[in-house]
Amino acid sequence: MTWSEQTAEIILATETGLTMIDPVTKNSREFSIIQGIGSIGMVLDSILYFVDYFSVLSALNLSTMTFKTAIVDSIKGEQGRMAINSKHFAYAKYLSWDSDTMYLYDFATGTEKPLTKGMPCLFSPDGSKLLFIREDNFYSYDLQTQSVELVTEVFTHTLSTPPKTMRWRPEGI
Repeated sequence: MTWSEQTAEIILATETGLTMIDPVTKNSREFSIIQGIGSIGMVLDSILYFVDYFSVLSALNLSTMTFKTAIVDSIKGEQGRMAINSKHFAYAKYLSWDSDTMYLYDFATGTEKPLTKGMPCLFSPDGSKLLFIREDNFYSYDLQTQSVELVTEVFTHTLSTPPKTMRWRPEGI
């Protein structure tokens, strides 16, 4: 479930597509998607980005109801292996030759680029850094300098998936 500021609607993912509900009028509208919705990402400028059940990043313009599929494919979208903010979408891919690399999709330019080995967790509040997991430790990736910094050393739990709740502190990590 997510909220669209532009269309003032609650957006729910269903097995067959999307339901958009106006909380004031209680009116709803449906958009059927054969491949189903795996997870809802974010609404940016009236465009809803989401990952479908076939691990493809797709987009739906909520104003015109036009659909664009396969923006990015082979996404490892299960178990929280994605991070999203108003500028970027970070994810790992299902690629037999490159299974541990994180990728970054830039919404403004429509480009995708590999970052480093790891599993994305969370963008910093200002969007300049990406917290990720590699070899059971947390690292920070600086999007501007492309540098990697170790955040934890010898974490006591195996981190096959990111913790359910994570937050950046005001002073940083």
